Amino acid sequence: MPDFQNQSEASVPLTLPPLEYEKKPDSFFESVRKSLFTQKKKPVIRKKESPYFAIFLASCILLLAGMFLWDHFRRESATSDSFAPVPMARITELIDPQWEEGFTPCPRGKALASGESIRLKSGMIQITLENGVQQIVQGPCQFEVNNPNHVFCTFGNLSVFVPPEGVGFTVSSPFGKIVDHGTEFHTEITEQGIQVDVIRGQVDFVGSDGIPIRLFGENAVRSFGKKAPEKISFQPKKYISAPEFHSRLLTATGDLLRRKEEQKKTWIHSPGLIFHCDFSKGLARTFPNEAAGNPDQPQFAWKTGCSSSEGSLYNTEAVKFARTGDRIELDCPKIDQSFSFDLTLRVDQLNSQVNTLFMSERFYEEPGGILWQIGREKDLLFGISGSGIRSRNEIESMQKIFRIDQALTNSELGAWIRLTLVVDAQNKEVRQYKNGKLISSEKGTDSIPPLNPGRIVIGNSASTKKYGSLPRFLNGAIENFSIYDRVLTPEEI
Repeated sequence: MPDFQNQSEASVPLTLPPLEYEKKPDSFFESVRKSLFTQKKKPVIRKKESPYFAIFLASCILLLAGMFLWDHFRRESATSDSFAPVPMARITELIDPQWEEGFTPCPRGKALASGESIRLKSGMIQITLENGVQQIVQGPCQFEVNNPNHVFCTFGNLSVFVPPEGVGFTVSSPFGKIVDHGTEFHTEITEQGIQVDVIRGQVDFVGSDGIPIRLFGENAVRSFGKKAPEKISFQPKKYISAPEFHSRLLTATGDLLRRKEEQKKTWIHSPGLIFHCDFSKGLARTFPNEAAGNPDQPQFAWKTGCSSSEGSLYNTEAVKFARTGDRIELDCPKIDQSFSFDLTLRVDQLNSQVNTLFMSERFYEEPGGILWQIGREKDLLFGISGSGIRSRNEIESMQKIFRIDQALTNSELGAWIRLTLVVDAQNKEVRQYKNGKLISSEKGTDSIPPLNPGRIVIGNSASTKKYGSLPRFLNGAIENFSIYDRVLTPEEI
């Protein structure tokens, strides 16, 4: 019997691991897994690239580049709240207004700021609030708009029309307040007390005792001092209805226009007046030069694009600029070194970097071209092109620049104003006026460069017409303009 205990260790047979190239057989489950989840790779067959793919790729790149540039231009001309504020109230119509001494007259379209006081000596004005509430104010009157839903009247006569969206509108006074519930009413406030007459609808009157009194159509109440309010008979003697107001407005405007036409017969013969256009009578393809001067002067100006807009007076018109191609052109008569340019306009928004009033068509090609524009920061700039660098950038092309910072205010956006430019070559001075008042006078040490305005583009930039650059049109309207080949005096302005 063999002796297993004494058997040496060397005699024990060794089991070697399988060599690497030896493949173990797959188990049943492994073979099933491979058959279900493993796919054989198909041979890749390279196809010849089509030239249409390259064309498609290039088109996509151009499209993306175009979208980027469009977005850049759109952002450049985007409107900002700080440049085009939405007013809570505007003066929409006026009938023979006379203002208190020391109070700056308010033009048609003027925006009213919160807390801004209005002091009317006589006449009537119509104020339209953001919520559609309309007030007809009869002088003498002093009041202020606190917000679109509340005004404070110290004294005066107010006729108020409240649409459904203006329910809750409140008129406060030293003697109590009127809270509207969808109505039409009139109130008269004096130094002694207040009277309220409700035309239709209903209001709550809260007197000095703090107790509200509900009033309906053809009800009236009055209160003197600190006495309790008392109901009285309906007496709307000073109430002005909307139809009556517009009838008076039409009559007053007609009288004013007749007076202006009579005055025009005189000043149209003013020395040095070489071009005058009036757009208030309606929109046409061309506009005659109404200056009664030399027949060799240009006889008309012509428009491209543009539309009709309300003028500075009720039932009158103006030329509106609202698109990139809108402009008026004329061949400017030859002028010496001194000239004056006067225009009546309304600036609706400053949503472009540059808002051009007028510009020589060849401003970029020839020296002596002229440019007058309003910047986004409400600055007013006049420039003369030089003979040096030729650039599509206005500033780089100018030899002389005259600038006024903050020439306009927010409340003047949407209101009719008058701007006058005077270039006095003899005194080497450029003066700019707003509504007849001097706002800038710049006197240089060098002489005014020779002027060569040539064809003038009004309400737009020559760069827009020639190069299709960023929008530089005047976002607003022009009612009339005049060109003189001499210096206007302060008395004439």
